[in-house]
Amino acid sequence: MSTSDPSVQPEDQLFDGLVDGEPYPPPHHVLRQLPVEIETVAERCDHAWLRVDASDPLAYVSDLVVTVDVLGGFLVGPLVDPDWMATADLSLHLGTQPVSGTVLVAAKALRLGRTSVVVSVELYDGDLDGPGCGQGVLAFTRLPRRTENLHLLRPEPGTRTELGGPDVVPGSVVRGLPVEVVDAAAGHLTVPVEPWGRNSFGAMNGGVVAAFAARAGVEMATAVQGQPQVVTDLVVHYMAPASAGPLTTTGTTVRADAHGTAVRIDLLDTGQPGDDGAPRPVVLAHISTAPST
Repeated sequence: MSTSDPSVQPEDQLFDGLVDGEPYPPPHHVLRQLPVEIETVAERCDHAWLRVDASDPLAYVSDLVVTVDVLGGFLVGPLVDPDWMATADLSLHLGTQPVSGTVLVAAKALRLGRTSVVVSVELYDGDLDGPGCGQGVLAFTRLPRRTENLHLLRPEPGTRTELGGPDVVPGSVVRGLPVEVVDAAAGHLTVPVEPWGRNSFGAMNGGVVAAFAARAGVEMATAVQGQPQVVTDLVVHYMAPASAGPLTTTGTTVRADAHGTAVRIDLLDTGQPGDDGAPRPVVLAHISTAPST
């Protein structure tokens, strides 16, 4: 991927608006560190090409889940304009590991309703003619627009927009999240909410939150099984923005056998009390893993 191609536009072509008086995203933001190109395909279809390092399964799934969430947002934002949207549910079901070094994420809006939007996701190894390597679904809640919301611009069909530059390498999400593993067997991890991963309205990016939940699931499953595990399925339900932090996770083992592990991860915002005064629930995730080969 290279901006030497005249059809590839810089990331700034996707955003119209300022956050705290500055262009969004800032220079050291996660979106500027993803090795991704996004292409407008049709009114309800977008593609993204993500360079990956499949030899590092956690880095792979972390970059992938952020890309899926961001691609869905870029697709849905212009479709619901002048309204706004927020991710309500995200699921990924992964097949074989890609071998080409690039994953094509194909997103298509299946339903555009008055209160919600549903997007299907297909993953391919390399390109559309490559083998399939996973599927997913995104659901977005349609929200009234606020004055501080950005406008997501929609390039002409056939235009590719580069997020990270050509020198950006895979693994940015894992490198950028300063996770502390407190008790792996209990799925207890913590992470601060920092500018690097915040979205345009100040909460942690939904894909980054999902990547943190996946990390908790992998740490817990590995501790339970006594051998390295990789994510095979990830289902994330968003309940509230992760605005304050630190975020903390706790886990429950649903299944553990020779074929792998299924865990439930509850993610709380310890700096944001709920109605009962306890840390606010942010995400409920179910994560399935298999032994690393």
